[in-house]
Amino acid sequence: MRTLVAPALVASALAACGGKPKAAAEEPTPATPACPATATPQATTMEVLLHAALADASGLGPLAASFDISPQRLLLLEDAQHLHLLGWGGIVPVDGLAPVDAFAYTPDGLLMTVRGNQLSYLAASGTLESLIELPSAGMGIAAGADSMFLFERQSATRRFGLFELAPGKKARLLLESPEPIDAVAHAGPRVLLVSGGAVFEATPEQPMRVLAHLPGARRIQSVAADSASGRVYFSDGAAVFAVKDGCVGVVSSTLGGTLRVRDGALFVFDAKRRVLVRFPALQ
Repeated sequence: MRTLVAPALVASALAACGGKPKAAAEEPTPATPACPATATPQATTMEVLLHAALADASGLGPLAASFDISPQRLLLLEDAQHLHLLGWGGIVPVDGLAPVDAFAYTPDGLLMTVRGNQLSYLAASGTLESLIELPSAGMGIAAGADSMFLFERQSATRRFGLFELAPGKKARLLLESPEPIDAVAHAGPRVLLVSGGAVFEATPEQPMRVLAHLPGARRIQSVAADSASGRVYFSDGAAVFAVKDGCVGVVSSTLGGTLRVRDGALFVFDAKRRVLVRFPALQ
């Protein structure tokens, strides 16, 4: 157990969809004195997968700030009434599953959900079946390479745990934080977690370290990792940044939110504006 110590491309796309870009974000100071230009990935193309007009036409209400990618490469979103699957054919509601506090697909494609202090999975019958009782209500969930991570976003004890659930095993406590754990991602042997507005990196047999933080009162809310490139992406909700080998750069200064990486592509979901974009194959 360990304890933590405390671009124009997007703007034009949002304008075309009727959205308004946010004010440009200040680039954080790099962690090293000099970083090569290649340290910041260059987004040359972008796909707008969801925008407010499409959300309205599909009957989506206000969206939760969470999404995931199914084994069939469909995007799973949630409003107060339903989970929704978004694909090239449109948006299809999934009845009987919402509301939930969190959801994620396992590495082998099983949908898991958190509702209250119950961890459930989507059975072949199409219903949620309870799996285990969680130590606190409303925990977050994220997939690892061959396991799932569960993390406390609220706690009566003011100690917030990160747990790992492996197939056929009980959940084990990996570490505790004095601040709520807001997001978790996995990259090879590293576990990345957002707590206290910063990104921490936990690697077996190595000291915990701060990987990224932003100046002033800005707080990081989401993190994702690309194991192939070694980049870690993070967002404060207003912009997206990337860090690799200690070099930090801005990926998008006008769009931020919940992040996911799949096959080298970066997905960015701004739930408030109901905008979801994909940056394919960042270089």
